[in-house]
Amino acid sequence: MKTPDFLVIGHVTQDTIIKKNLNYQTFGGTSLYSAILAREFGLKTAIFTSARRDFPFNKILKNVFVKNISSEKNTEFENNYLGKRRVQYIRSSANAIEFSMIPKEWLDCKIVFLAPIFNEFLSFPKIFKKSFVGCNLQGWIRKKDFNNKIYLIENWHHLDLSGIDLLVFSDEDVKKENWGFFASKVKYVAVTSGSKGVYFSVNGEWNHVSSYPTNSLDSTGAGDVWTSTFMIYFYETKDILLSSKMANAAASLSIENLGYSNIPGREKVKKRFLK
Repeated sequence: MKTPDFLVIGHVTQDTIIKKNLNYQTFGGTSLYSAILAREFGLKTAIFTSARRDFPFNKILKNVFVKNISSEKNTEFENNYLGKRRVQYIRSSANAIEFSMIPKEWLDCKIVFLAPIFNEFLSFPKIFKKSFVGCNLQGWIRKKDFNNKIYLIENWHHLDLSGIDLLVFSDEDVKKENWGFFASKVKYVAVTSGSKGVYFSVNGEWNHVSSYPTNSLDSTGAGDVWTSTFMIYFYETKDILLSSKMANAAASLSIENLGYSNIPGREKVKKRFLK
């Protein structure tokens, strides 16, 4: 098995979507969206996850190296859209992520995206010595109530963020007055804000990059597309402003259709950037 350029770690999901008169099932998860994006960008891509044996990896993730820890259940979400508000439930969870089971030849990959979706791992061993490591915070601050409804916690001071180069969350995940806490812990912090664009911090210094105008049909996975695109361009160019603009362009393209069907490749992103 070859050493990948881009490795994403986290549960893929089976999702039920309830929106107006629509009620349908699809597949998703930060790790799935990110793996598709990296593949479409031409990178050797790998995913380390846990799901049922019958999860359609071969159909959705063609040409992606998959290491699946077989589970009796998929991680399954129910997403109820009430106007612009989403109410989310978790119905089942796959097995926990065990980093000791990652193939050794994957440890030297260029880019690692830690993509927890619901606490499948709460920390990670510092085993990626040469990699640029990004992390999606949301999966570490989600909890469920007695009805399995998901809510976000505000007590995150216990999180071990050492070894993370880039931390990403949305302005809905963390209140603005708390952004500084994370900026004091991680060198690069990005806060996605939908149509408002993205705010990013470098060593505690904040800047803003505007979004691209678009017609949004489905915003699911936009943050995952943003993060993956940013990491790829930043690894290649070390230009945080250019990388943010490219990531904004990619995210704007991804929301113009349903689910993962509209995740763009590099050329489409360049065209949107130059438009």
